[in-house]
Amino acid sequence: MAAGITIACSSPTAPSLYVATVDVRYVRAVTPQNDLGPVAICSDIPIAGDALHRSRLVCPLSMKQIDQQTFVSDVPFQLPIGLESTFWIQDPAVGERVARDIYVNGTKLRIEDAGGWSYGKATITKDGVIH
Repeated sequence: MAAGITIACSSPTAPSLYVATVDVRYVRAVTPQNDLGPVAICSDIPIAGDALHRSRLVCPLSMKQIDQQTFVSDVPFQLPIGLESTFWIQDPAVGERVARDIYVNGTKLRIEDAGGWSYGKATITKDGVIH
């Protein structure tokens, strides 16, 4: 006798837990006095729906330099809807505390200082608005 298998699928109209974010940009707040190495972005992004509230730490990802002050990430980020994600910049030419101007989808992130570093915090809504 063959056993029956039931496959449950989610509705095609169910909302996604993630919104793709491809525009992550960093603008130096001060002009560097020297070039001490590459600029990189790090992120700590919660895993949506994870019962243990784990997150993905991605660090460092090199950023592409646009001009002396502006850098962009070529790697797309997946941000969970309604959960706070954290970004920070490694920019040895200016120091960690002044690596503060981080933008996601054109919105400047709010900054928190802790332990000698500055962290950008972002929460994205289902409509793609950054808070």
